[in-house]
Order: sequence, then C-alpha cells, then structure tokens
Amino acid sequence: MMRAMRILMFSVVVLVLAHVAGAAEAPPAPATLVKTRHFRVTGPDAGVNSVIASYAESALAHCSQLTGLPVRYDRFPPFHIEIFSDTNQPEQRVTRSQRLSEGILDQRVRVLNPVRADTEDFLEALCWLVLNRLAVQQQTRLVMPAPPQAPEWLAVGLAQNLFPQYAQRNRQVALQRWRAGRATRLAEVTTWRLLPEGRWADKALCGEAVEFLLATPERTALLAALLERAMAGRDLSADWLAQQLGAKDVRALEKQWDLWVLHWEDAVPNFGALTRQNTDTLREMLHVDPTTYGFTALPVSVRLTPQAFITRRKEPVVRRLAEQVGQAVLSSGLGRPPEYQPMLGAWGAFFDAVADVRPPGWRRLFHRTPNEKQVRALLVAAESQLAALEQTLDQRRDYMVEFEQKQRQGRSAAPASTNAPAR
Repeated sequence: MMRAMRILMFSVVVLVLAHVAGAAEAPPAPATLVKTRHFRVTGPDAGVNSVIASYAESALAHCSQLTGLPVRYDRFPPFHIEIFSDTNQPEQRVTRSQRLSEGILDQRVRVLNPVRADTEDFLEALCWLVLNRLAVQQQTRLVMPAPPQAPEWLAVGLAQNLFPQYAQRNRQVALQRWRAGRATRLAEVTTWRLLPEGRWADKALCGEAVEFLLATPERTALLAALLERAMAGRDLSADWLAQQLGAKDVRALEKQWDLWVLHWEDAVPNFGALTRQNTDTLREMLHVDPTTYGFTALPVSVRLTPQAFITRRKEPVVRRLAEQVGQAVLSSGLGRPPEYQPMLGAWGAFFDAVADVRPPGWRRLFHRTPNEKQVRALLVAAESQLAALEQTLDQRRDYMVEFEQKQRQGRSAAPASTNAPAR
C-alpha cells in the first residue's frame, strides 16, 4: 500500500517500534495499557499506544462533529484497541469485533503490525463500531438480543469524510467515473454490505454518498433514522431514502445524487489541474538564465541557483535580476489553484529579500536590508513549501495510478458484495 495511505500515527509508530525490531530475539514485552476518555489501548509499547489512542480520540471527535451525535462515554465501556506485532507475519491487518451481553457492549479493534497498517482500514473499522454504538445509545431497552450491524457503506463513507484530503480525493474518483459514463446509482451504493480491505473506487463512492447525506440540513435526524433502521435489522430501501430526503420518488432521488456528484465539476478540476509539471516548470524557473530577462552583462552559460542569488546578492545587477525573477514567479501562478499561491508567495518573498525591495509609502522609512541569515531562512521556508506541495501531488498521482490499475485488472469493477454475511 502506497505511503499516501499511511497516517501520522503509523509513521510515528515506525520510530517508536524501531528498538523492538532490533531485538527480535528478545521475549515479547508484556502488554501495557493506555487509557483515554473513550479508549483503552493495549500493546507492547506504551508510546505506541499513546499515539494510537490520541489519534482515535481525534477521529471520534470528527465523527461527532459530522453526525451531530456524540458518543456517551458514561453509558458504555470504552472502545478497546489491541496492538500486536508479529515479525513472522509480514502482512498488516485491521479487524473489528463486538458483542452485547445484558446491555454491556464490548467493542474492539485489533491492529496487527501497525507499522504497515493502512490508516483508512483502521478508520473504517472504528467508524463501524462508533455507528453501532450510536445505534445502541438510541435504545431504551437495557437488554437487546444482539448488537446492531451498521451498513458497511455507511461506515466506510463516514470514515472517508473524517479528514478533508480523503473527501477531495473521492470527488475526483467519482467525477472520473461519471465522465467516463460509469455513473453508479445511489440505490446501488446503499446495498453494499461488505467492502474488502484496501483502497477501491467503491469506497470513494461510499464517501461521496455519505457526504451527500451529510449535506442535508437535517443530517443528524437523518443519521439517527438510518441507525434506527440498522438497529431493527431493516434494509435501507431507495424508496425510504427518497422519502427522508424529500424527493418525490427514487428517480428524483437519483437525479439529486447525479447533480451532487457533478456539482463538483467547477471545483475539482481546478484542484486537480495542478500537477508535477507545474512544479517542475517552477524548478526550471528557479535555475535562472539571466538572458531570459535581458541581462546580457552576466555570463550566458551561467544559470543562477537560489543559493547563488544569496552569495551574489550584493551585486547590483543580481539584485535587479532577483526583482524581475520574483515578479515572474508570482505571475506564473495566475489561474492556478489557491493551494499553489502561498508557496509562490514564499518564493516571491525570498527574491524580494535578495533584491532588497523596499515597501511602498511610509513603511520605506523603517525598512532595513535583510541580512544573510534572514535571506537564508526565507529560502528554507520556500524550499520546504515547494517540497511539501510536490509530495502532495505525488500522492494524488500515485493514488490515481493505483485506482486505474485496479480498474484495468477488473478488480474494482464490483468489489462490493451485496450477499455476504454481515460481520
């Protein structure tokens, strides 16, 4: 699984568990327990447990914000997260389980080999348990025959909306399918009972479906009604969903769904229009050919790097060149997405510092020429922002490449199962 699918907590886990890998022959450490308001995390390392518990609390807080349905920690035992590392099993696995006995709901997530675990699998397992707990909270009976089984598409979709990078990516996938004439009916999405682990186009559609439902002004009441049906073991028919959303019939509901997906047409292309070609072009601009700007006094064969601008910033011709380069860099962002502009601004500030550009008006009286340390700090900031943007663009590209490969292999055409037993 590509690195874009790893989250901060599992990156930190790599560092925390480094000493464990180096002592493979030592006997396994006894499990330690970390407690938070809603979670009990057990595993061989307290540091790892703390990282995962903190992340789980953050994810749970996002769940409550999205649904408007907070989890009552005073009514049920905390969620259990069990961490295991097994050097004899190279694969990662995230599994979930729950049981209900005399009103006591025991819910667990088990993470095998967290260093390689997929973040979104973890979030999906957690959201499934959260939705089931919310369904139980709505009941007045203390004793129920069995815990509820939240629809898989609903749990996956909720997980896909916890963090904005997932939602933005899913819109791209959904739009790509619609443009290719492979639109998926909302009624079909609501029948998906089991979705395999990993990243699939179907999961992106689940995310879009839940985002569509969360956009309704009465989202909390709608989700409560969804969970009530889940508690009763009743399917979510398209007719029932149309009624809840105020649509005249299923056909009108599907039209709303299509319009929802396609209304991203204006927003997503701008987001997706930014590619590594843009940043590569900028990199080329930053290796400045003076003749491009009409500076023939400098050697034609020499290209000035940002570092060279710093070392030669006392030369008047270099300062004048830096001012023009800064303006050209900022102009290259015209028509580009908003996420591109702060990084270009950082480069503009660097070249302005090299050029010793004085601010307009009365502020000129307080201007001081930046020293070398200040100029180098601006260069570090600009380089850092450019590198971070390049990494983000690489992650988007890798995700889409993986998605397209699975499409060609026929694996993601219909990974959702409508007749598999509920887990």
